[in-house]
Amino acid sequence: MQKTSDKKVLCFGLVMADVLVSGLLRLPENWEEAVGGERSAIAVGGGAANSARTFGRLGEPVDLLGRVGGDYFGEFVRRDIKADGVNCAALYTDKTSTTGVAVGLVHKDGQRCFVTAQGANRNIDKTDFERVNMGDYDFLHINGYFQFPKIEPDLRAVLEEFRSKGGKVSLDTASADPFGRWYKAVEPFVDCIDYLFLNSTQLMEMAGEDTVEKSAEKMLSRGVKTVIAKLGIDGCQIYQEKKVPVCVPALKVKAVDTTGAGDSFDAAFITGLRKGWDFEHAARLANTVAGLNCRKLGATAGIPSWEQITDEMKAFYEK
Repeated sequence: MQKTSDKKVLCFGLVMADVLVSGLLRLPENWEEAVGGERSAIAVGGGAANSARTFGRLGEPVDLLGRVGGDYFGEFVRRDIKADGVNCAALYTDKTSTTGVAVGLVHKDGQRCFVTAQGANRNIDKTDFERVNMGDYDFLHINGYFQFPKIEPDLRAVLEEFRSKGGKVSLDTASADPFGRWYKAVEPFVDCIDYLFLNSTQLMEMAGEDTVEKSAEKMLSRGVKTVIAKLGIDGCQIYQEKKVPVCVPALKVKAVDTTGAGDSFDAAFITGLRKGWDFEHAARLANTVAGLNCRKLGATAGIPSWEQITDEMKAFYEK
């Protein structure tokens, strides 16, 4: 495996425990109705945790910065994710709160919806970054930004300090803005974003435009250095100002659960960058990891070994 930077990746953001039920044909129509599924699982979830675990499975040195509660789920998250090589020294146990929980309902075709209780994630603030030395990292990947209102006033200063030490900043909102602000919420630090990861719906909402291309162009004009549009079964498109977009098709797989696919995509793309790969090569890796991840129930359960990933990537893209 090609050597990457001597520094580490810092994943910051949403950390949850996921309770998943898959194989649903439809959702309940009222409070009294019970709808049956086929399989269930309890797993670590939340965008930052999912990305951190993907980094760990790809052999990248990674620290997880976030909060869990002082309960069973918090102990489970910490124990389970450490098994994949994620350093949890900066994962704070907030004994005043419970661990965030997401109950996921997954349709037979892999689409899903969630009911969430954010728990300790709501208490994240600027003091969380005091637990790390920013000079230890070459990437800060933020996943789930809209979930942390307490840190919003201080995030620009945090990102400026991180970038002043030579690090790159990437952002994935991971979900819709519950307050409907979208661009207004990221405007104070938009020019600090080196890599913006969004799916097509999120990107158009963020930019207030009706196409992916116009949305990417607007975000670039606002100061984002690179926009990576995740397009599901259509792969991804990568935009930089005054350059031809890089378009990479998706791996063809039969999806069981799309939960966490976008989070694993982010981590795999950044892994490619850390290896010195160009955008197309990094995107091929990201599409492969995200596609394979959809083959099993759970946010990261489908990520195989590095050797399997590279075999699948070569078989699809070099045929």
